[in-house]
Amino acid sequence: MNIAICDDEEIYVKRIEEGISRYSNLKKHKCDVTCFNSGKDFIALGESIIKYDLIFLDVRMENGDGLEVARHIRKYSESMLIVFVSAFIDYSVQGYHFNALRYILKDKMMTKAIEESLDAAVSRIGYEGILIEEDFDEGKVTFAVSNLLYIESIKHWLYFHICDGDDVKEYKVYRTMKSVEDKYIPLKFLEARKGFLVNMKNVKDVVRCELILINGETIIIPKAKYRMVKESIMAYREGL
Repeated sequence: MNIAICDDEEIYVKRIEEGISRYSNLKKHKCDVTCFNSGKDFIALGESIIKYDLIFLDVRMENGDGLEVARHIRKYSESMLIVFVSAFIDYSVQGYHFNALRYILKDKMMTKAIEESLDAAVSRIGYEGILIEEDFDEGKVTFAVSNLLYIESIKHWLYFHICDGDDVKEYKVYRTMKSVEDKYIPLKFLEARKGFLVNMKNVKDVVRCELILINGETIIIPKAKYRMVKESIMAYREGL
């Protein structure tokens, strides 16, 4: 996720940057951050601002206030997520005129608010753009979540099946399935059967007791789990 921070108070730029870094390390979401010390500097980027997915934007700045910056953003992009940051709650109504994702205050709850804002951004953007780094037996590999077909567990080894163009590459790591469930299940992965965590995005169809993946591979579903798996896939597609 490409993130901009636009604030003329260095102490808050640092707090937001540290909050993003903490979140990135905790949730294993890759975040690229660029800092701007004035609204004028951000506006000077012109149309190229569309490369950012999210901006933490101070409402009151001496050199180009946040509302002016927001107007500039909406001129080029309706999809960029805006989190307004301010020491004053008075501007919150004005902020939401620009379809802001969040309005957070510069107070003792700011760190928690930053984390909640990032969770909301990940949910709104979707997980396709999220990059994850895993330390495999073959070395460190960074991949897009959307390219991961499934994770298979065999005798305490996890095998990650990852699309790479028209090919599927397999990487292994000595870990239990339990150790990765908290990371991948929120990213729309489903336990289709014991030892298989499947990316629902990459399921092409469910036929009888088989999951058919986009690359043609099939995964057998136990009869006891068929209904749950079928309903989970349907609910996922309805939510897109």
